[in-house]
Amino acid sequence: MIETLVKTIYVKGMWHQGLVAAAVWASDGFQVVGLCDSIQEVESLNAGHVPVLEPGLQELLIESLNSGTLSFQIISDTLPVPDYLCFMHDTEVDDDDRVSTEKFFHDIEALKSFIETDVQVLITSQLPPSTCDNVLENLYRSLNFYPNLAYMPENLRLGKAIERFRNPPLPVFGLNKPETLGKLATLFPNTPKFETCSLVEAELLKSSLNVFLAISVTFGNEISEICDSFGADGSKVMRLLRLESRIGNQLPFLPGMPFSGGTLGRDVRNLEQAPTSNPNGLIKSIWKSNHHRGNYLIEVIRETGRKNSLKKIGLLGLTYKTDTSTLRRSYPLEVFSGVHSDFDFIGGFDPMSSVFKEDLPKALALFESIDDLFNEVELLVITTPWTEIIDFLNHSGLGSKHLIDPFGVLALSFQNEPNYYHFGGQRSLK
Repeated sequence: MIETLVKTIYVKGMWHQGLVAAAVWASDGFQVVGLCDSIQEVESLNAGHVPVLEPGLQELLIESLNSGTLSFQIISDTLPVPDYLCFMHDTEVDDDDRVSTEKFFHDIEALKSFIETDVQVLITSQLPPSTCDNVLENLYRSLNFYPNLAYMPENLRLGKAIERFRNPPLPVFGLNKPETLGKLATLFPNTPKFETCSLVEAELLKSSLNVFLAISVTFGNEISEICDSFGADGSKVMRLLRLESRIGNQLPFLPGMPFSGGTLGRDVRNLEQAPTSNPNGLIKSIWKSNHHRGNYLIEVIRETGRKNSLKKIGLLGLTYKTDTSTLRRSYPLEVFSGVHSDFDFIGGFDPMSSVFKEDLPKALALFESIDDLFNEVELLVITTPWTEIIDFLNHSGLGSKHLIDPFGVLALSFQNEPNYYHFGGQRSLK
């Protein structure tokens, strides 16, 4: 490997994880190459087009492109060996949140020629436990040495990814060679200390974090249904629970939609397959409970329409969460599928619709204006609690419209309105 003063980093995985990392490292002065699968991807990224919404990412990427510290290229044998080779895939999931590692292993195989004894390999892809050990053994059979391999349990979060990458909230590396910690820490100059563990412990740490968050969501939703049966306000119960210092206000306990998008579900599915002595343990029940919550909400929406003879419904929010433009594994689209046969007209609004990359169902009428959708339908459902949506409804009022608010975010404004309902609320429709 050619020694240079500026360290070189190759990044594979040109979506949220990889693009954030590439842009940040390039802005920090590293020489970064994003490795792409097609000429079209190379041209688009080198032109500064970012395929995923993340505040500040496009500006940071363009700044690094203009400074010459960042470029995007096709994988080629003519590229020199880097100092760091990073695999940062947003691993794919199917409709049941089961992960596919096919693309990840394909890229490991395609790039193994760049792995020399002093190259540091870093993986942040969301993977089933023991995947890194399998990578090590596969590479050893090809290279006749064990490469320097690290796994970092990143947790970027859409909307806050740049700051969280610069200052990792979980500063941990899983390492097969502890002596490589210094070289890895160089990539994160703002972090004074990293903890270390084995590769599989780091993979399990990442999975455990997401499963804990999934448990929190599921717990809040189940408490919501229990509150329904007692005529109590589940949203209020969970808000007050967060006053307890051992709980705090950061955990996603507030009742609402089931978790979706693939990120939490992927790790739930990964860990529920792990052998344990209890075939009916807590982790093994999370995904089923979450799926039940989705069916429950869909049935409540359908029943609302039937009881009130409502034929036109509007879905307010189409992305799987706020602060993103992606529709990947979006629960609001599952709501559409679940209620499609019960209404004559279904419209949708999302403030990010102008930059959607995925196609919407043809029968879902997309509105550019929330005001136009509001005037067109009889029943509204808050499916993603964007601030724009909450502010509009607070300002407009309900009038004769029916509103289902699974999150209870408008309970203080509309709790006395006869056509307002939220799950876990005193007038839930169960």
